[in-house]
Amino acid sequence: MMDNAIKYSRESVCAGDDYVNRNLTITLPEDSVLEDLIQYLITKRIDNYSAIPYTGGTARWALESNIGVLAYVCDDGKRIQYTKWDRQTPLKELGITSIKGKHPGEWE
Repeated sequence: MMDNAIKYSRESVCAGDDYVNRNLTITLPEDSVLEDLIQYLITKRIDNYSAIPYTGGTARWALESNIGVLAYVCDDGKRIQYTKWDRQTPLKELGITSIKGKHPGEWE
């Protein structure tokens, strides 16, 4: 496991989502890369909670971390746009401690 867990939170998408939205603590294997973290967030489900909630297949989410925006992802899990870092960058080199999922709008 990673020495420092990553804290994750996200914006709510509607009033009903407020009841299921929660903070997560993410721990991944030490050899994990950025793509592993992004895939974790795209697929993470706990009962009715989703780290990236599906709202129709066109919602764009910014994954803003303490080191900058890691990626933009679509709520359908099919579109991922990495920003500054290559998807194969080892997480231990990045120093990510927190991520906030923000919903800046729809894909163009």
